[in-house]
Amino acid sequence: MIVDPYEELARSYRLYWKLYGGWTALFTSPYFHAALLLTAALYPVWNGDDGAKIWAAAAQNILPNLMGFSIAGMAVFLAFSHPETMNAITEDGEPESYFVTTVAGFFHFIFVQTIAMMLGFVGAFVTSNYLSAFGVFFLSYAMLVGLAMAMNLLHTAQIINAASSIRRRDDGGKNSNRK
Repeated sequence: MIVDPYEELARSYRLYWKLYGGWTALFTSPYFHAALLLTAALYPVWNGDDGAKIWAAAAQNILPNLMGFSIAGMAVFLAFSHPETMNAITEDGEPESYFVTTVAGFFHFIFVQTIAMMLGFVGAFVTSNYLSAFGVFFLSYAMLVGLAMAMNLLHTAQIINAASSIRRRDDGGKNSNRK
């Protein structure tokens, strides 16, 4: 039936939204607030016909590279599959483990970038101050969420480092790379 794929898609988005933290996480995010402030500060840039072309071109130039960072970051995150590391980040299969919420964060990053790229694509053909405002906001937010995901990778590195420390202690230091 044609409805089934849409129901599955809706379930998947509800799961993402729940794991991300929903409206509370979005509206309390410092990155969301910074994007709002940046959008307001850039009012002279996106207001008017000339500004519409500037932000749309910027979105089309910046976002494909940012999307590449997203995919690479996710690959790095998933590449650390040592059992101790996976045990640490999956928290023994907790439904809202660090692993699952981080993957939801990466999805959020890609989702915001996709919206910004779509707005940039439409903005290249349609001049509208409302579209420009949303486009500048989503472009700003996408770049700032990139910073948030980089911070998440730093936290992941700390977890991996701690798991490695536990592994070295457990094997008596035999697998230590330090001499």
